Order: sequence, then structure tokens, then C-alpha cells
Amino acid sequence: MELFPKRLERNFTLIEWVVAVALGSVLMVAIIWSVNRLVQGGSRTVAASGIESDAWRMLDRLTIDAQSLVRPSGNRMNFSTRIPEEGWVPSSWGVEAGGMLKPDDRQIGSAVTWGRGFTDERWGRTGGVWMAMGQGSATEPALKGTGPGVGAFSWYLCRMTLGSGPDARMAYCLMRGSANVEETFRAAYDLEDPVLSASLYPETPDIEHVMGLNVIDFGVRLWGRDPTDGSMRLLFPSEASRLGSGWQIGLRGSPAPGSGAMVLEVFVRVLDSDGARLIHELEEGTLRSDWWGIAERHSKVFSTRIPVEAES
Repeated sequence: MELFPKRLERNFTLIEWVVAVALGSVLMVAIIWSVNRLVQGGSRTVAASGIESDAWRMLDRLTIDAQSLVRPSGNRMNFSTRIPEEGWVPSSWGVEAGGMLKPDDRQIGSAVTWGRGFTDERWGRTGGVWMAMGQGSATEPALKGTGPGVGAFSWYLCRMTLGSGPDARMAYCLMRGSANVEETFRAAYDLEDPVLSASLYPETPDIEHVMGLNVIDFGVRLWGRDPTDGSMRLLFPSEASRLGSGWQIGLRGSPAPGSGAMVLEVFVRVLDSDGARLIHELEEGTLRSDWWGIAERHSKVFSTRIPVEAES
């Protein structure tokens, strides 16, 4: 009789080894999948954060411009905005490069109520709106050169070539044009003046004019407060401001005579990186799809309201 019997030693069977390997593989796949989802989610979060910061930076800069419209008593303000006729393609849109353009189908509310968003709207091939603003007193002798005074400026949508060589591509951009004080003064603040317009909307925009990339839609509403009941009344784009298939409004003098404050409501639609790539491939002819289908799936709308106080 053995005082210390031997322990029974048992090895894994082949089936047990196969099961263990299979379970390990499943666990490893699950871990890798989870890590990939976390990385992708983090990338999307970073990308979305970048789009939002860029959009708000653009709108903040535009707000500064719009709020500078009102000057001390005695000065005058010019504000002009238009939506061109349907089918118009501006010469600055790089059409010589060929390819498809943003479709010129429009969904613009001309009888919207205060508080309605822009998500369901489309403002045309050019982003619809161009704005030009100038202010100051035409009697001030100092309005010359780079001295004291106010120059006109504009915000508009453009399609231009970015980069060079094999890396060059067409991109939609939100632009800011400007005219110096002397140009603005010599035009007597007439935003239709050809010399002033050439500075505000150059046929060959410079990269320095770019305020934001991948902006595919841009629009503005102008509201005035009704002095009788205090409600907000749509001034632009309304049926009253429609000319043919476009809209136009122009103001000169106090922003809202006898009606208190006006409000500019501005929106931009910005593509994410995937959307910008897909739109580029679509316009180059290497992808077949619906332009607006891609745009709406891969973009986000940002808007802001800018109060413009009337002169006292």
C-alpha cells in the first residue's frame, strides 16, 4: 500500500483545445471590434467638434461685421442682399475646371414665422445670398485711403480650387470680400458701383478671402419688429422682396425707422470630411449619386440671430 498515492495527471483533449482557441478568438475579435468602435467614435466626435468650432468662428466673425452697421448719430448705413436669378453661375466658381456643380434647386421660405429653422431650406447654386454693407458719413473728409472711416464688405459663397498639382481639388468656401475706405467713399456707399463691386466680389477670389471651408449653403433672413404689436415681421426674403425668380432688398439710412430693432438671421450648412470627399468625387464624375442626398447626410446646419439696433 502506497502512503502517498500518485495524483492523476490529465492532459487537455484535442476537442478542449479547439474550444479554448475558438473562445479566445471570439474574445479577441470582440475586443478589437470594441476598440475600433471607440476609435471611430472618437474620430467622429473630434471631426464634429472641428466642424462646430469652424462654423461658430465664421458666424462670430460675421456677427462682428453685422453689428458694426450702426454708427453714431449722423452716420448712415447701407445694407444690400440678393438671391440671383435661377440658373446663374458666377464666373468665380471655377467652372472652367469642368465637373458637376451644386444643383440650382431652391427651397426658400418667403412666408416663414419667427423661430423656424433653416434645416429644410436650400438657397440655390450660389448659396443664394450675397451681403454687402457699408456705413459712415459721406461728408467726413477723413474717409480716404487707410485713414479713419468705414469700408464696405461682403459675405458670399464660392467654389474655388484649393491646392496645386495632383492634390488640387474644387471646394465650396464661405468668403469675405472688402473694399478699402477710399473705394467705399468714392462710390458714395453705392453697393451697385462697379468699382466697389469688383472689390467686394472679385472674379478671381484669393485664398485670403476664405472664412470657412466646405460651406455648401449660406442664407440670411432679415426681420423687423412691428411697432403696432411688437411681433417680428419678415422683410427678406419675402414675397414683397421677390423680383422674378430672385429676391432683393436694400436699405439706406437708419436700419429700422420707427420700428426699433432689426434682426439678421444667418445660417451656414457645413460638410464633414466624408461629405467633402464624396461631393468632390461626384463632381469629378468618379461617383454616381444624388448631390443633395450626400450633402444632407454628411452636413450640419448652424444658425445665429444678430440684433441690429436702430439709431436713437
